[in-house]
Amino acid sequence: MSMTRAVIFVGFVFLIAEVLRWFYFCHFPSWPLFIAATILLVIGGLVRLLGHSRGNLEPRPFDAAPIWIAGKEAESLTTIFNVVRGHAVDTMQWYLRAKEGSKIGARCVRLGAIILAAGAGIIPTLSQMQLSQTNGRPLVEPGWATVALATAALLVLLDQFFGFSSAWMRYMGTEMLIRRSFDEFQFDWEIEKSSWTNGTPPPAQIPIVLGRFRTFITQVNAAVEQETAAWIADFKTTLMTLDQSVKGKIETASPGGVNLEVTNGDQLNGGWTLSIDQGTPQTRTGKTAALGGLAPGTHVLTIIESKAPNGQNAKRTERAVVVTANDNVAVQVTAT
Repeated sequence: MSMTRAVIFVGFVFLIAEVLRWFYFCHFPSWPLFIAATILLVIGGLVRLLGHSRGNLEPRPFDAAPIWIAGKEAESLTTIFNVVRGHAVDTMQWYLRAKEGSKIGARCVRLGAIILAAGAGIIPTLSQMQLSQTNGRPLVEPGWATVALATAALLVLLDQFFGFSSAWMRYMGTEMLIRRSFDEFQFDWEIEKSSWTNGTPPPAQIPIVLGRFRTFITQVNAAVEQETAAWIADFKTTLMTLDQSVKGKIETASPGGVNLEVTNGDQLNGGWTLSIDQGTPQTRTGKTAALGGLAPGTHVLTIIESKAPNGQNAKRTERAVVVTANDNVAVQVTAT
């Protein structure tokens, strides 16, 4: 057994074992092992895909052997036919090999994404349905839903970047297009030969036959050019989308700030303490405070009077603040 098949086999065994443990023994799967098994299947499939070496698509040169021999028109036309036919066959076989590789890659990444996305959808429900009898904590931590969903999104991005699914469709369409022209070309050749007398083509028909050869090989090359142009356009679009996505994530991840004003801060006994998201309190005086370096999202600001007056409770207030990237939000509160 090859290393690639071994990786796929191990991943498949782990995945089936976890599913069986889930359904038949009522034990919920180990989600780290479940995700690892899915990743093993995807990696094994991708390695197997890369092992499908298909080489470059190269034309057959006409100067490999004498093509046209005076006085042997039939043999010369047959030789040219074989060269043109061989080029078409090589092209179709290349696309058939390429289609198989892309099919493996597309199925691996898409199946992995489906499994992980489904797991991400049911993990929160399972964490609420089943609790551990020893410590009251869920058997399935809800955080694994985020891990599974992020991994599924990564697999989809890999499919878009490497173009497995789109290449699979392009290769199938191009091979079918060339095959249709190839079948017509072969029938036209047989029809043409049937009109020859004693196996010799009429001189007037020779330019017509050569023109038909040229038309067919042009059709094959045009199909390849069309497929290549589609690949270039698809790859450019993917790169542009990925660049915009990365830039957007960088921009949204940039920190923001809060300009806080406590309207009665100068009247609080001993000043006041400020904590962000139940963090370490910071002692402040006066009415204002500038808070920087906050991650985008919702933060809870808690303001408490430092020293409570005799016989009274310390004044306090809380406020939920939405921080946006590269922006400072003004917040005004009053401790009561």
